[in-house]
Amino acid sequence: MRLKSCMICFIGTVALTLVFLIFGDEQAGLQNFVSDTHRHIRDNFKIIKLATFCNSSRCIPIKFEPSLFPPHVANEEIHAFRPLIIQDAVRKCGSVLFMENDQRLTTGGINNLVNVASQRGILTWRAPVSVMAMTHPRMLRYLATTSEESLLFTPMVDSSRLIVYNTAAVSRNILLPWVKCTLKHDCIQPLGAQSVGCRFDKKPVYRYSGCHGHDTSALSVLLGFAFKFDTDSYSIQQEVTKVRGF
Repeated sequence: MRLKSCMICFIGTVALTLVFLIFGDEQAGLQNFVSDTHRHIRDNFKIIKLATFCNSSRCIPIKFEPSLFPPHVANEEIHAFRPLIIQDAVRKCGSVLFMENDQRLTTGGINNLVNVASQRGILTWRAPVSVMAMTHPRMLRYLATTSEESLLFTPMVDSSRLIVYNTAAVSRNILLPWVKCTLKHDCIQPLGAQSVGCRFDKKPVYRYSGCHGHDTSALSVLLGFAFKFDTDSYSIQQEVTKVRGF
């Protein structure tokens, strides 16, 4: 499926900026998303007045133009647009909480998460599967990996929600190579890669499952190497959002 259109909405808070994206046929749900989010973290917000979906000095819709990038970026199935959106938002805003539009905050108590992210530069949520089990081997050729064995027991992260700060280390070691990979078709979508038909019953558990995580795989690999495979330095397990699918 090709990306029809994409709206990115920035909602400025005291500590960081909330960034989420919607597609052309999902705009009807935008007001509910903003209202739900505002209900949980309203103490950090100025009053938000919604007119047509999002019309306020604190809520700014920005149209993403996939035509400016290689054709594969418009393919919704491989999420090649996500690193581009996140990097651009981080560059413009300095710090962002990125959420896909199927994510919902269930609490306003995110200050601890924001503080941790500000110290480390990035904070993600851990997924219960090995990076190697969800990463096509050809992708690793493009990510300047030096020790693939170290990824065997490194968990994937969930790129549908993350907090990112615009630090020199994050920009150099994570965002820039992430974007470079997503712009190169054979990196983000290696020949033979697919996202269905996963075989997690294979032994050992870190063996490639036959499923490729595209941008999520690239991010997971880059985070592992950037933080020397200390997963506690960049990911957590706690549930602070209502997740509808991975």
